[in-house]
Amino acid sequence: MVRLGIVEYRNIINSLQLLVKLDFSDYALTSLKWRFERFIQLRKIHSSEDLIHRLKKDSVFRDQFVQAISVPSTSMFRDPTAWKILLAQIEQTINKHPNYRVLFPDCHSGEELYTFLIILKEKGLLENVKIKVSSFSQLNLDGIQRGSFDLKNREANQSNYERYGGKHVFENYFGITENRSYFDKKLLENIEFTKETIFSSTSNRYNLVIYRNKLIYFNPQLHKKAIMEIHKSLLPLSYLFIGVKETLDCCSIEDKFQKQSKLENIYKRR
Repeated sequence: MVRLGIVEYRNIINSLQLLVKLDFSDYALTSLKWRFERFIQLRKIHSSEDLIHRLKKDSVFRDQFVQAISVPSTSMFRDPTAWKILLAQIEQTINKHPNYRVLFPDCHSGEELYTFLIILKEKGLLENVKIKVSSFSQLNLDGIQRGSFDLKNREANQSNYERYGGKHVFENYFGITENRSYFDKKLLENIEFTKETIFSSTSNRYNLVIYRNKLIYFNPQLHKKAIMEIHKSLLPLSYLFIGVKETLDCCSIEDKFQKQSKLENIYKRR
């Protein structure tokens, strides 16, 4: 397996910044470097110079690389208790405000999105919510809109759904073709998809931002920058939902967010 030195790693990052206007310089080194090396190995690329050459010459290859270094979610309804607590926080507000707005920034795969859509549907709230989904990879957005998932996660998805307390037969939400499952596209009717990042998003304001399992891949500087951007995008007294292994404690933002749940990482914007 190719092992990248620090100089080679930084050369790849600099090339991405020039070619696709994405700055990965403040991502956690160990994780991103491993994803670079894994792509190089799978594609049988001989060196970082070869990789950079192909990134410059081949736009399709470039899109594939950007997609490959994304961090996908692992299963639907992951951390079922967290989703229950989130719904308890927001359900009453959604009922009162039919234009409730939700942002899924930097969405790499669709598991969290489809989880949320199913939760809303089972509560009869789906038509009341407008959702924006963004990603820095068009291939990621295309995959999310197809609603296609590998069947190897089928049992984990089913188990998490049952632990959440789902009302229906989980498999009724999708059909199966060969080794893939395809979710009902009617779930996507109130969704806007756009190619951007949390650092380049528009000035729209939201009632809820779902940004789970992203911050753990940032260094402290990018971590704080992301939180500040999210704070700007939220309406006062709106919510931020992050992963159970993540925290805002390192950001010194006590004046900007209040934690709503001692067990789960759900915050309210002050």
